[in-house]
Amino acid sequence: MENKDVNGVSGWLWFFAFSLAVLYPLLRLSNILSFNNGIILLVYYSTLFAFSIFAGVSIFKKKDNAIIYAKEFLITIIVLSLIDLIDVFLSYNYAYKILAPIYGVTAIYHFIWLLYLNNSKRVENTFKKRNLNWKRIFVIIAIVIVFELIINFGKYLF
Repeated sequence: MENKDVNGVSGWLWFFAFSLAVLYPLLRLSNILSFNNGIILLVYYSTLFAFSIFAGVSIFKKKDNAIIYAKEFLITIIVLSLIDLIDVFLSYNYAYKILAPIYGVTAIYHFIWLLYLNNSKRVENTFKKRNLNWKRIFVIIAIVIVFELIINFGKYLF
């Protein structure tokens, strides 16, 4: 089979899109439904929930910028995981430190998907727009960092 024959949303790309559109939102649904954490967390988790679904559905529909949206989502989750990992190490709660491997594995898992999107022949043949706009990425990361500072590190400041 030639590389040009590898095209369309199937195989690992299908699984990735399904993970974004269905699995990730199902895993995060409990965060959204727990209103006791405040309106900031509700908006925060709802935005990630919607971003994930949007990226996954965009891949299934073969939208022009679908891979760009997916990469932005992956970078967002990687940054979140790293910030949460820092938060775990700053915490004085030793029971909380058990979460460190989870955040580390989450960052690695999403980084592997990012590598897949950058190197897959199927992705390259199916989607022509794959390059990130780094100014937009920096804005997304800045927004994530501000929310994380408010949510996680506010407890150290107040």
